[in-house]
Formats: sequence, structure tokens, C-alpha cells
Amino acid sequence: MPVSPAREAGIFVWLFSPGLFTRPGGSGIVSAIATGKERIDTKIFIPPQTSPTCARTLAALGAETSFTDMDSCDGLLLPGGGDVHPRRYGQPICGAADIDEDRDELELHAFDAFMRAGRPILGICRGSQLINVALGGTLQQHIPRHSRIGETDRLHPSRTIDETLRALYGERFIINSAHHQAMDRLGDGLRAVQWAEDGTVEAIRHETLPILGVQWHPERLRAPTDGWRLLAWWLGTMQPWTFYGVGAAAVGRAPSRTEPGALRPGLR
Repeated sequence: MPVSPAREAGIFVWLFSPGLFTRPGGSGIVSAIATGKERIDTKIFIPPQTSPTCARTLAALGAETSFTDMDSCDGLLLPGGGDVHPRRYGQPICGAADIDEDRDELELHAFDAFMRAGRPILGICRGSQLINVALGGTLQQHIPRHSRIGETDRLHPSRTIDETLRALYGERFIINSAHHQAMDRLGDGLRAVQWAEDGTVEAIRHETLPILGVQWHPERLRAPTDGWRLLAWWLGTMQPWTFYGVGAAAVGRAPSRTEPGALRPGLR
């Protein structure tokens, strides 16, 4: 079933500084959501047969999730998991493992539906790699020193140029790592916005669409960096009182599932 276009509920203009929207470790709308002080009206589609961790985290942040009904959802979350089959980016298997082609097919279909509808998409670990592949990019099938150590996520420094991530965490912050693959050639419209010290791409963002992918796992990172703040920000982008992105000025339209309208400007 195709996903209906993003709804609109009137034009608004909101001028603010990133510090007022959210301060690293401080107060603001993101903090209110992340601590359960702000209830939200957001429904997120998570493809079935994935880890329940993301669904539990979104529920703790006040969002509703669905594993079956894409059309009623405001956004799409693509969680972590096994590797995307390399044939999806024109390569033989030479390092990829734990492949589930049925999951690949389902998630690529969901990505295409939400992208065409102009609804926000967040990819986590495998999810960010699937975004890249869906848009014509390729992956490094195996890299060292980024996988888990036993059953524990590896922690390492990172650097970002992304305005949202900098507003949430600053230019440099610690992230968790549990992957053995990485971005290679980026897909159409994507740009790298965060890197590990060895140059591995840790986040990608679409230049015009509300699509963000992070190679790390915010759903299970609470210290020394609070990954839930990123998820709270993302959920907040779908609220009628905010605008996706962080900047000195924002002009846009507040989305609503209940009022008629067309795709938002720039999301076609």
C-alpha cells in the first residue's frame, strides 16, 4: 500500500537559535520529550522482524509504533540488523554476513514509499546503510575495529558538521559502534555529516529530503552521550509545533495526518 503524502496544517515561521531549541545536556523541547515530560502525537512505522529495542525506546519517549500499517504513520525508522545483500549494490558477497533478502525487500519498499510521500526517515546502523544502497550508493563489506567487543558496544570519539547533531551534542562527542560494514560511495542526494577518527562515515543526511542515517545506535546509548536526545529530536520534527532541522531561522509547514494537503515544498 502506498503511503499518503505528508499532510499540511498551515504555514508557520519560527525564529529560534539552536541553543533555545536544545542545549547539549541542557533544557528545551528535546529534553522534555527525552525525559517523558512532554507527550507527543506521533506514530512511527518500524518494519517487522526487527529488534524490539527501537520500539521500546520510542514508546518510552511517548510515540506509538506500528509494524503493519505504513499509511497511518508519520515517519519511518529503519533499525539495525544483518547486512544488506551486496547484489543490491552490484557486488558479490565478499564480507557481508547475516543476510535476509526478504527483509531487504520489505525495507526497500518501505523506504521508497515514505521517501515519495515526503515523510521523515531515520536509519540506524544497518538502516543507514540501507538508505545509502536504496539511493544508489555502495558499502564496504567489512572493516576492522568498529564491531562490538563481546556483547558490549565499542565506544569511540566522532566529529560532526551537521547542524542538528552539533546543537544536540556539540562538534565532537562519543558514540557507540556495533558494525562491521561502512559507507563507501554515497547515494544520490546524500552527504556525509559525521565521521569517526579513522574517517569512517558515522552519519549521512539527504540534501533536500527529511532523511537522516546514523551508523551508531542512539536507542541504546545513554552515557557518556545520551542517544535518546537524537530520537526525541527526530520525533519532535513530526509535531505541529516544530520544524525538522535546527538553525537560526526555519520556515515550513506543520504536518498533520488529519488535514488535507500536498507534499511540502522541496520534498517532491
